[in-house]
Amino acid sequence: SAASATPAPSLPAAAAPGAPPASASAPSSETKAPELPAGSLGDPLPPSDAAPRLHSLRWVLGLGAVPFALVAGLWGVFAYLRARQTDPRRPKREAYRRIEATIEALGAAPSAGQAPLLLAWQHDSAFLWDIAHAAPPASNFPDADWSALWSEADRSLYGADKALPADWVARARAALAKQRPGSFQPLSLFHPRNLAPFFVLALCLAAPARGADSAAASYAKGDFPAAERSWLAQLEGAPLDWSARHNLSLALSQQDRWGEAAAHAAAAYVQQPQNPAVRHQLVTACDKAGFVPSPFDALLQPGPVQDLARRASPAAWQRVALAASALFALALGLALSAGYHRARARWVLSLAGAAALASLVLGISAFVGFRAYGIAADTRAVVAWRAGILRSIPSEADNSQKTTPLAAGSTAVVDKTFLGWVHLSFTNGEAGWVSRTEVVYLWRSPKTD
Repeated sequence: SAASATPAPSLPAAAAPGAPPASASAPSSETKAPELPAGSLGDPLPPSDAAPRLHSLRWVLGLGAVPFALVAGLWGVFAYLRARQTDPRRPKREAYRRIEATIEALGAAPSAGQAPLLLAWQHDSAFLWDIAHAAPPASNFPDADWSALWSEADRSLYGADKALPADWVARARAALAKQRPGSFQPLSLFHPRNLAPFFVLALCLAAPARGADSAAASYAKGDFPAAERSWLAQLEGAPLDWSARHNLSLALSQQDRWGEAAAHAAAAYVQQPQNPAVRHQLVTACDKAGFVPSPFDALLQPGPVQDLARRASPAAWQRVALAASALFALALGLALSAGYHRARARWVLSLAGAAALASLVLGISAFVGFRAYGIAADTRAVVAWRAGILRSIPSEADNSQKTTPLAAGSTAVVDKTFLGWVHLSFTNGEAGWVSRTEVVYLWRSPKTD
Protein backbone atom coordinates (compact mmCIF):
# COMPACT_ATOMS: atom_id res chain seq x y z
CA SER A 1 0.00 0.00 0.00
CA ALA A 2 1.01 3.65 -0.36
CA ALA A 3 3.32 5.07 2.27
CA SER A 4 1.33 6.36 5.20
CA ALA A 5 1.94 9.61 7.01
CA THR A 6 2.91 9.80 10.65
CA PRO A 7 -0.14 10.72 12.77
CA ALA A 8 -0.11 14.01 14.62
CA PRO A 9 0.62 13.93 18.36
CA SER A 10 -2.50 13.50 20.48
CA LEU A 11 -3.80 16.35 22.59
CA PRO A 12 -3.59 16.09 26.39
CA ALA A 13 -6.63 14.55 28.03
CA ALA A 14 -9.17 16.87 29.67
CA ALA A 15 -9.83 16.76 33.38
CA ALA A 16 -12.37 14.19 34.56
CA PRO A 17 -15.91 15.48 35.19
CA GLY A 18 -16.52 16.37 38.82
CA ALA A 19 -12.83 16.66 39.68
CA PRO A 20 -12.13 19.48 42.15
CA PRO A 21 -10.60 22.55 40.50
CA ALA A 22 -6.98 23.38 41.20
CA SER A 23 -6.54 25.62 44.23
CA ALA A 24 -5.39 29.16 43.45
CA SER A 25 -4.82 30.23 47.06
CA ALA A 26 -1.24 29.27 47.87
CA PRO A 27 1.40 28.54 45.28
CA SER A 28 3.16 25.24 45.73
CA SER A 29 6.73 24.34 44.98
CA GLU A 30 5.53 22.76 41.70
CA THR A 31 3.96 25.97 40.36
CA LYS A 32 5.15 26.62 36.76
CA ALA A 33 5.37 29.79 34.75
CA PRO A 34 2.59 30.27 32.19
CA GLU A 35 3.42 28.70 28.86
CA LEU A 36 3.36 30.57 25.59
CA PRO A 37 0.35 29.89 23.35
CA ALA A 38 0.93 27.01 20.96
CA GLY A 39 -0.54 26.35 17.55
CA SER A 40 -0.98 30.02 16.64
CA LEU A 41 -0.40 31.34 13.13
CA GLY A 42 2.36 33.82 12.48
CA ASP A 43 2.35 36.80 10.16
CA PRO A 44 3.23 36.55 6.46
CA LEU A 45 6.94 36.78 5.76
CA PRO A 46 8.31 39.57 3.55
CA PRO A 47 10.08 38.65 0.31
CA SER A 48 13.50 39.39 1.87
CA ASP A 49 15.34 36.52 3.55
CA ALA A 50 17.80 37.64 6.17
CA ALA A 51 17.01 39.94 9.09
CA PRO A 52 19.20 43.09 9.28
CA ARG A 53 21.91 43.40 11.92
CA LEU A 54 21.23 45.97 14.67
CA HIS A 55 23.35 49.15 14.35
CA SER A 56 23.10 52.80 15.30
CA LEU A 57 20.62 54.90 13.35
CA ARG A 58 23.35 57.11 11.88
CA TRP A 59 25.29 54.08 10.68
CA VAL A 60 22.20 52.56 9.13
CA LEU A 61 21.21 55.79 7.39
CA GLY A 62 24.74 56.37 6.09
CA LEU A 63 25.20 52.85 4.81
CA GLY A 64 21.65 52.71 3.47
CA ALA A 65 22.27 55.84 1.40
CA VAL A 66 25.33 54.38 -0.32
CA PRO A 67 23.52 52.03 -2.74
CA PHE A 68 21.00 54.73 -3.57
CA ALA A 69 23.84 57.14 -4.35
CA LEU A 70 25.49 54.51 -6.55
CA VAL A 71 22.23 53.85 -8.37
CA ALA A 72 21.69 57.57 -8.87
CA GLY A 73 25.24 57.95 -10.22
CA LEU A 74 24.81 55.02 -12.58
CA TRP A 75 21.47 56.41 -13.70
CA GLY A 76 23.16 59.75 -14.41
CA VAL A 77 25.85 58.08 -16.51
CA PHE A 78 23.29 56.15 -18.54
CA ALA A 79 21.12 59.24 -18.99
CA TYR A 80 24.15 61.27 -20.12
CA LEU A 81 25.13 58.65 -22.70
CA ARG A 82 21.56 58.50 -23.96
CA ALA A 83 21.42 62.30 -24.10
CA ARG A 84 24.48 62.27 -26.31
CA GLN A 85 22.82 59.75 -28.58
CA THR A 86 19.45 61.49 -28.74
CA ASP A 87 20.85 65.04 -29.02
CA PRO A 88 19.04 66.57 -32.05
CA ARG A 89 22.14 68.65 -32.93
CA ARG A 90 24.46 65.65 -33.04
CA PRO A 91 23.82 64.81 -36.76
CA LYS A 92 24.45 68.45 -37.68
CA ARG A 93 27.69 68.54 -35.74
CA GLU A 94 28.80 65.41 -37.54
CA ALA A 95 27.84 66.98 -40.89
CA TYR A 96 29.75 70.11 -39.88
CA ARG A 97 32.90 68.08 -39.21
CA ARG A 98 32.54 66.28 -42.53
CA ILE A 99 32.18 69.59 -44.36
CA GLU A 100 35.32 70.85 -42.63
CA ALA A 101 37.25 67.80 -43.83
CA THR A 102 35.81 68.11 -47.34
CA ILE A 103 36.80 71.78 -47.65
CA GLU A 104 40.33 70.98 -46.53
CA ALA A 105 40.49 68.19 -49.12
CA LEU A 106 39.18 70.52 -51.82
CA GLY A 107 41.98 72.97 -51.08
CA ALA A 108 44.57 70.33 -51.89
CA ALA A 109 42.77 68.40 -54.66
CA PRO A 110 43.44 68.98 -58.38
CA SER A 111 40.62 70.21 -60.60
CA ALA A 112 40.01 66.74 -61.99
CA GLY A 113 39.44 65.24 -58.53
CA GLN A 114 37.16 67.93 -57.08
CA ALA A 115 33.81 66.56 -58.37
CA PRO A 116 33.31 63.80 -55.69
CA LEU A 117 34.32 66.24 -52.96
CA LEU A 118 31.87 68.89 -54.20
CA LEU A 119 29.05 66.35 -54.25
CA ALA A 120 29.87 65.39 -50.64
CA TRP A 121 30.00 69.08 -49.70
CA GLN A 122 26.56 69.70 -51.28
CA HIS A 123 25.04 66.66 -49.53
CA ASP A 124 26.25 67.66 -46.09
CA SER A 125 25.50 71.37 -46.68
CA ALA A 126 21.86 70.59 -47.48
CA PHE A 127 21.66 68.49 -44.31
CA LEU A 128 23.27 71.27 -42.24
CA TRP A 129 20.68 73.77 -43.49
CA ASP A 130 17.72 71.35 -43.06
CA ILE A 131 16.94 71.33 -46.78
CA ALA A 132 15.19 68.05 -47.59
CA HIS A 133 15.36 68.50 -51.40
CA ALA A 134 17.53 65.90 -53.14
CA ALA A 135 19.03 68.51 -55.54
CA PRO A 136 18.04 71.93 -54.15
CA PRO A 137 18.65 75.11 -56.15
CA ALA A 138 20.88 77.83 -54.76
CA SER A 139 17.83 79.97 -53.99
CA ASN A 140 16.81 77.53 -51.21
CA PHE A 141 19.67 78.75 -49.03
CA PRO A 142 18.70 81.79 -46.93
CA ASP A 143 22.36 82.81 -46.59
CA ALA A 144 23.79 84.72 -49.60
CA ASP A 145 27.30 83.34 -49.13
CA TRP A 146 26.07 79.71 -49.10
CA SER A 147 23.85 80.44 -52.12
CA ALA A 148 26.80 81.79 -54.09
CA LEU A 149 29.01 78.87 -53.09
CA TRP A 150 26.29 76.41 -54.14
CA SER A 151 25.87 78.09 -57.57
CA GLU A 152 29.62 77.99 -58.17
CA ALA A 153 29.75 74.33 -57.16
CA ASP A 154 26.90 73.54 -59.60
CA ARG A 155 28.76 75.28 -62.46
CA SER A 156 31.90 73.30 -61.65
CA LEU A 157 29.97 70.02 -61.55
CA TYR A 158 27.61 70.47 -64.48
CA GLY A 159 28.92 73.42 -66.50
CA ALA A 160 31.53 73.72 -69.20
CA ASP A 161 34.05 75.42 -66.88
CA LYS A 162 35.10 72.81 -64.27
CA ALA A 163 37.42 75.10 -62.32
CA LEU A 164 36.26 76.59 -59.00
CA PRO A 165 36.97 80.24 -58.26
CA ALA A 166 40.36 80.69 -56.64
CA ASP A 167 38.86 82.00 -53.40
CA TRP A 168 36.08 79.36 -53.17
CA VAL A 169 37.75 77.32 -50.46
CA ALA A 170 38.48 80.38 -48.31
CA ARG A 171 34.90 81.65 -48.67
CA ALA A 172 33.57 78.16 -47.87
CA ARG A 173 35.59 78.09 -44.65
CA ALA A 174 34.27 81.50 -43.63
CA ALA A 175 30.66 80.56 -44.40
CA LEU A 176 30.99 77.31 -42.47
CA ALA A 177 32.38 79.12 -39.42
CA LYS A 178 29.19 81.22 -39.24
CA GLN A 179 26.97 78.13 -39.38
CA ARG A 180 28.50 76.19 -36.48
CA PRO A 181 25.76 74.11 -34.74
CA GLY A 182 25.24 74.44 -31.02
CA SER A 183 27.32 72.31 -28.68
CA PHE A 184 25.98 69.47 -26.56
CA GLN A 185 24.11 70.55 -23.42
CA PRO A 186 24.94 68.25 -20.49
CA LEU A 187 21.76 69.29 -18.66
CA SER A 188 19.76 67.58 -21.40
CA LEU A 189 20.31 64.33 -19.49
CA PHE A 190 17.38 65.43 -17.30
CA HIS A 191 15.04 65.47 -20.30
CA PRO A 192 12.22 62.95 -19.80
CA ARG A 193 13.17 61.04 -22.96
CA ASN A 194 16.61 60.39 -21.47
CA LEU A 195 15.36 59.50 -17.99
CA ALA A 196 12.36 57.44 -19.11
CA PRO A 197 14.20 54.12 -19.72
CA PHE A 198 15.06 53.95 -16.01
CA PHE A 199 11.41 54.39 -15.04
CA VAL A 200 10.35 51.64 -17.44
CA LEU A 201 12.94 49.29 -15.93
CA ALA A 202 11.91 50.29 -12.41
CA LEU A 203 8.26 49.54 -13.18
CA CYS A 204 9.21 46.10 -14.55
CA LEU A 205 11.30 45.30 -11.50
CA ALA A 206 8.64 46.57 -9.12
CA ALA A 207 5.88 44.40 -10.59
CA PRO A 208 6.68 41.30 -8.44
CA ALA A 209 7.05 43.48 -5.35
CA ARG A 210 3.67 45.07 -5.99
CA GLY A 211 2.20 41.57 -6.27
CA ALA A 212 3.72 40.62 -2.92
CA ASP A 213 2.47 43.85 -1.35
CA SER A 214 -1.07 43.28 -2.66
CA ALA A 215 -1.07 39.74 -1.27
CA ALA A 216 0.09 40.92 2.14
CA ALA A 217 -2.48 43.73 2.07
CA SER A 218 -5.27 41.27 1.24
CA TYR A 219 -4.12 39.02 4.08
CA ALA A 220 -4.05 41.94 6.52
CA LYS A 221 -7.62 42.89 5.53
CA GLY A 222 -8.82 39.33 6.09
CA ASP A 223 -9.37 38.63 2.38
CA PHE A 224 -7.58 35.29 2.55
CA PRO A 225 -8.86 33.90 -0.80
CA ALA A 226 -7.42 36.96 -2.60
CA ALA A 227 -4.12 36.55 -0.76
CA GLU A 228 -4.08 32.86 -1.71
CA ARG A 229 -4.59 33.72 -5.40
CA SER A 230 -1.82 36.33 -5.33
CA TRP A 231 0.74 34.02 -3.72
CA LEU A 232 -0.24 31.19 -6.07
CA ALA A 233 0.35 33.53 -9.01
CA GLN A 234 3.81 34.36 -7.67
CA LEU A 235 4.67 30.68 -7.29
CA GLU A 236 3.69 29.92 -10.89
CA GLY A 237 6.76 31.81 -12.10
CA ALA A 238 8.95 31.33 -9.02
CA PRO A 239 8.31 27.91 -7.44
CA LEU A 240 11.42 28.27 -5.25
CA ASP A 241 10.08 31.39 -3.53
CA TRP A 242 9.94 29.79 -0.09
CA SER A 243 8.48 32.88 1.60
CA ALA A 244 5.53 32.83 -0.82
CA ARG A 245 5.08 29.11 -0.06
CA HIS A 246 5.04 29.89 3.64
CA ASN A 247 2.60 32.77 3.21
CA LEU A 248 0.33 30.65 1.01
CA SER A 249 0.26 28.06 3.78
CA LEU A 250 -0.84 30.78 6.20
CA ALA A 251 -3.64 31.92 3.86
CA LEU A 252 -4.86 28.33 3.49
CA SER A 253 -4.71 27.83 7.26
CA GLN A 254 -6.91 30.87 7.77
CA GLN A 255 -9.51 29.16 5.57
CA ASP A 256 -9.25 25.91 7.59
CA ARG A 257 -7.76 24.09 4.60
CA TRP A 258 -5.18 22.44 6.81
CA GLY A 259 -4.21 19.61 4.48
CA GLU A 260 -3.14 21.95 1.68
CA ALA A 261 -1.57 24.27 4.24
CA ALA A 262 0.56 21.43 5.62
CA ALA A 263 1.71 20.39 2.12
CA HIS A 264 2.77 23.93 1.19
CA ALA A 265 4.40 24.38 4.59
CA ALA A 266 6.42 21.23 3.88
CA ALA A 267 7.51 22.75 0.56
CA ALA A 268 8.60 25.95 2.30
CA TYR A 269 10.46 23.94 4.94
CA VAL A 270 12.39 21.75 2.51
CA GLN A 271 13.48 24.90 0.65
CA GLN A 272 14.36 26.93 3.76
CA PRO A 273 14.69 24.69 6.84
CA GLN A 274 16.69 27.24 8.86
CA ASN A 275 13.83 29.71 9.24
CA PRO A 276 12.04 29.29 12.61
CA ALA A 277 8.77 30.76 11.30
CA VAL A 278 8.69 28.17 8.52
CA ARG A 279 9.33 25.36 11.02
CA HIS A 280 6.61 26.68 13.34
CA GLN A 281 4.06 26.84 10.53
CA LEU A 282 4.88 23.29 9.45
CA VAL A 283 4.38 21.96 12.99
CA THR A 284 1.14 23.93 13.44
CA ALA A 285 -0.35 22.97 10.07
CA CYS A 286 0.55 19.31 10.45
CA ASP A 287 -0.94 19.22 13.95
CA LYS A 288 -4.24 20.61 12.62
CA ALA A 289 -4.20 18.45 9.47
CA GLY A 290 -3.57 15.25 11.43
CA PHE A 291 -0.51 14.10 9.49
CA VAL A 292 3.20 14.81 9.10
CA PRO A 293 4.59 14.01 5.63
CA SER A 294 7.55 11.70 5.49
CA PRO A 295 10.48 12.38 5.92
CA PHE A 296 9.53 15.57 7.77
CA ASP A 297 8.35 13.52 10.73
CA ALA A 298 11.98 12.49 11.27
CA LEU A 299 13.49 15.87 10.37
CA LEU A 300 11.43 17.64 13.02
CA GLN A 301 12.76 15.37 15.77
CA PRO A 302 15.85 16.25 17.83
CA GLY A 303 19.10 14.53 17.03
CA PRO A 304 22.58 15.18 15.60
CA VAL A 305 21.68 14.09 12.07
CA GLN A 306 18.52 16.17 12.07
CA ASP A 307 20.35 19.18 13.48
CA LEU A 308 22.93 18.90 10.71
CA ALA A 309 20.34 18.45 7.95
CA ARG A 310 18.33 21.46 9.09
CA ARG A 311 21.34 23.74 8.59
CA ALA A 312 20.77 23.79 4.83
CA SER A 313 18.29 22.74 2.19
CA PRO A 314 18.98 19.77 -0.07
CA ALA A 315 19.96 22.17 -2.87
CA ALA A 316 22.46 23.88 -0.57
CA TRP A 317 23.90 20.51 0.47
CA GLN A 318 24.43 19.74 -3.20
CA ARG A 319 26.51 22.88 -3.53
CA VAL A 320 28.48 21.90 -0.44
CA ALA A 321 29.21 18.56 -2.06
CA LEU A 322 30.42 20.33 -5.22
CA ALA A 323 32.66 22.55 -3.13
CA ALA A 324 34.05 19.48 -1.34
CA SER A 325 34.87 17.80 -4.64
CA ALA A 326 36.58 20.94 -5.95
CA LEU A 327 38.58 21.22 -2.73
CA PHE A 328 39.63 17.58 -2.94
CA ALA A 329 40.73 18.09 -6.57
CA LEU A 330 42.82 21.02 -5.40
CA ALA A 331 44.43 18.81 -2.76
CA LEU A 332 45.31 16.25 -5.43
CA GLY A 333 46.78 18.95 -7.66
CA LEU A 334 48.94 20.27 -4.84
CA ALA A 335 50.14 16.76 -4.04
CA LEU A 336 51.05 16.16 -7.68
CA SER A 337 52.89 19.46 -7.79
CA ALA A 338 54.97 18.42 -4.81
CA GLY A 339 55.51 14.92 -6.20
CA TYR A 340 56.89 16.29 -9.48
CA HIS A 341 59.06 18.81 -7.62
CA ARG A 342 57.14 21.79 -9.06
CA ALA A 343 56.87 23.34 -5.62
CA ARG A 344 58.44 22.99 -2.20
CA ALA A 345 57.17 19.67 -0.95
CA ARG A 346 56.84 20.41 2.76
CA TRP A 347 54.41 23.31 2.78
CA VAL A 348 52.60 22.12 -0.36
CA LEU A 349 51.95 18.69 1.14
CA SER A 350 50.76 20.31 4.38
CA LEU A 351 48.34 22.49 2.43
CA ALA A 352 47.20 19.50 0.40
CA GLY A 353 46.54 17.51 3.57
CA ALA A 354 44.51 20.34 5.08
CA ALA A 355 42.49 20.69 1.86
CA ALA A 356 41.86 16.95 1.72
CA LEU A 357 40.72 16.87 5.35
CA ALA A 358 38.41 19.84 4.83
CA SER A 359 36.95 18.26 1.70
CA LEU A 360 36.34 15.04 3.62
CA VAL A 361 34.47 16.85 6.39
CA LEU A 362 32.40 18.83 3.88
CA GLY A 363 31.69 15.76 1.78
CA ILE A 364 30.50 13.65 4.73
CA SER A 365 28.36 16.53 6.01
CA ALA A 366 26.82 17.04 2.60
CA PHE A 367 26.08 13.35 2.21
CA VAL A 368 24.47 13.01 5.63
CA GLY A 369 22.55 16.28 5.34
CA PHE A 370 21.22 15.55 1.86
CA ARG A 371 20.33 11.95 2.62
CA ALA A 372 18.29 12.99 5.67
CA TYR A 373 15.72 14.63 3.35
CA GLY A 374 15.04 11.33 1.64
CA ILE A 375 12.43 11.45 -1.11
CA ALA A 376 11.80 15.15 -0.44
CA ALA A 377 15.19 15.91 -2.03
CA ASP A 378 13.84 14.90 -5.44
CA THR A 379 12.70 17.73 -7.74
CA ARG A 380 9.66 15.62 -8.69
CA ALA A 381 8.56 15.10 -5.08
CA VAL A 382 4.93 15.74 -4.15
CA VAL A 383 2.85 15.47 -1.00
CA ALA A 384 -0.72 14.18 -1.04
CA TRP A 385 -2.60 16.77 0.99
CA ARG A 386 -5.71 14.64 1.56
CA ALA A 387 -6.65 10.99 1.74
CA GLY A 388 -7.57 9.52 -1.61
CA ILE A 389 -7.37 6.50 -3.86
CA LEU A 390 -4.34 5.31 -5.78
CA ARG A 391 -5.60 3.97 -9.12
CA SER A 392 -4.00 1.58 -11.58
CA ILE A 393 -5.18 3.64 -14.58
CA PRO A 394 -5.74 7.42 -14.87
CA SER A 395 -9.54 7.27 -14.87
CA GLU A 396 -12.45 7.15 -12.43
CA ALA A 397 -14.80 5.51 -14.90
CA ASP A 398 -13.45 1.95 -14.73
CA ASN A 399 -14.76 0.40 -11.53
CA SER A 400 -12.92 -2.87 -12.13
CA GLN A 401 -9.44 -1.35 -11.89
CA LYS A 402 -7.18 -2.04 -8.93
CA THR A 403 -7.21 0.67 -6.29
CA THR A 404 -5.26 1.28 -3.10
CA PRO A 405 -6.04 3.74 -0.31
CA LEU A 406 -3.73 6.75 -0.32
CA ALA A 407 -3.10 8.27 3.10
CA ALA A 408 -2.99 12.03 3.54
CA GLY A 409 0.59 13.26 3.83
CA SER A 410 2.06 10.52 1.65
CA THR A 411 5.21 11.66 -0.13
CA ALA A 412 6.11 10.31 -3.57
CA VAL A 413 7.71 11.31 -6.86
CA VAL A 414 5.81 12.00 -10.07
CA ASP A 415 7.29 10.01 -12.94
CA LYS A 416 4.42 10.40 -15.48
CA THR A 417 1.52 12.76 -16.16
CA PHE A 418 -1.62 12.35 -18.25
CA LEU A 419 -4.51 14.79 -18.75
CA GLY A 420 -4.70 16.13 -15.22
CA TRP A 421 -3.48 12.90 -13.62
CA VAL A 422 -0.06 12.21 -12.10
CA HIS A 423 1.58 8.82 -11.61
CA LEU A 424 3.10 8.49 -8.16
CA SER A 425 6.02 6.22 -7.31
CA PHE A 426 6.74 5.43 -3.66
CA THR A 427 9.93 4.27 -1.95
CA ASN A 428 8.35 0.92 -1.07
CA GLY A 429 7.72 0.07 -4.73
CA GLU A 430 4.01 0.97 -4.82
CA ALA A 431 2.78 3.16 -7.69
CA GLY A 432 -0.49 4.49 -9.04
CA TRP A 433 -2.42 7.42 -10.47
CA VAL A 434 -4.14 10.25 -8.61
CA SER A 435 -5.70 13.50 -9.69
CA ARG A 436 -3.24 16.37 -10.03
CA THR A 437 -5.37 18.47 -7.66
CA GLU A 438 -4.72 16.09 -4.76
CA VAL A 439 -0.95 16.64 -4.54
CA VAL A 440 1.41 19.60 -4.00
CA TYR A 441 4.85 19.76 -5.60
CA LEU A 442 7.67 20.55 -3.19
CA TRP A 443 10.05 22.07 -5.74
CA ARG A 444 7.97 22.85 -8.80
CA SER A 445 5.19 25.29 -9.56
CA PRO A 446 1.81 24.47 -7.97
CA LYS A 447 0.31 24.54 -11.49
CA THR A 448 2.81 22.02 -12.92
CA ASP A 449 1.07 19.42 -15.08
